[in-house]
Amino acid sequence: MNYVASYNHRLSLSHPLARSITVDASSQSADMYIANHIRAGDIVITDDYGLACLALGKECLALGTRGKEYTRDTISFLLMNRHISQQAAKAGGKRKGPRPLSNQEIDYFRQKLRKLLCNLEGI
Repeated sequence: MNYVASYNHRLSLSHPLARSITVDASSQSADMYIANHIRAGDIVITDDYGLACLALGKECLALGTRGKEYTRDTISFLLMNRHISQQAAKAGGKRKGPRPLSNQEIDYFRQKLRKLLCNLEGI
């Protein structure tokens, strides 16, 4: 299991199977590292629709931190909405950041991840 973050977001992991990979602080470094190192069948956990789209294109599974599973059927719509939101922000509109994760969302994410892992293992 790999965790990728920039120098600005250092991770301290204590699990023996977890590996922390640190990349430079430029805006897309972590995403580009992930996109260049993922392989078909990997699970990518991200809230970035662009990275999720790249992962799906490489036959990976993509899951958001709130448990949303990205699919080829939904990613185009999500990317279009992101583009519209960015255009509104450029025109002076307000954008809110993500709200904190609730305990329900954390539990839902765990359930979805467990289900994905079990399906990969054929359990």
